[in-house]
Amino acid sequence: MIYMVECGFNDPSRENEWNDHYSGPKLDNVLKVPGFKTSQRFFALDSETCPYLAIHTVESLSILEGQNYKGGGGGNFGTWQSYITDWTRSYYEGSVEAPNVPLGSYLALTDLTSEEIKGFNLNFIWLKAAGLECKSPQRGLAIISVEQKNNLSIQNSNLVRIFEPMVARKIESTNKVTYK
Repeated sequence: MIYMVECGFNDPSRENEWNDHYSGPKLDNVLKVPGFKTSQRFFALDSETCPYLAIHTVESLSILEGQNYKGGGGGNFGTWQSYITDWTRSYYEGSVEAPNVPLGSYLALTDLTSEEIKGFNLNFIWLKAAGLECKSPQRGLAIISVEQKNNLSIQNSNLVRIFEPMVARKIESTNKVTYK
């Protein structure tokens, strides 16, 4: 199952420091929570209000409601919380694991249907909304090359958002932590 977190950040003077925290200790701590399998962060190449995207592989929606997640720093950003804008969380079914987007490649994301996006010749993984604040009833994800990114940017920027990985995908920690 796929858990996505989208947000913006409203203090440019602290944004690099926040990104270091989120891509480092924040993701590392989340991956210590039993049930979290993978995590990766992305930055949108467009100017939408939610330029940041984190995609996690989780075992189930119930993990996000449990004390292990909440006690492990999930669901909030501590001292960074007041700088976070347009924060949404979405839970999708349809893929067992989030795609591993290598550095140097890109993630194409669409909220259109497979029929509406026909002709793009991209290998989308199709997901169905299953909980939380899902922005769309379905979502398509595809790993794309630089050439595909350039073609999509020119022709279809309003149909497909393109994200660049900020960090290589991280996998679950062997040092799991439980909170009571």
